[in-house]
Amino acid sequence: MRLNSLRSVTQNWYSLLIIVMFALSINTILNSERLYKRDQQ
Repeated sequence: MRLNSLRSVTQNWYSLLIIVMFALSINTILNSERLYKRDQQ
């Protein structure tokens, strides 16, 4: 029982990490696009 709960917490942590990394990637892409457009003006 204890091993299963540890696995569940680990899987939840990995899922959260993936979501945060995805959000940071999207944020970086959007901000770099904005900076690129600003530099061209």
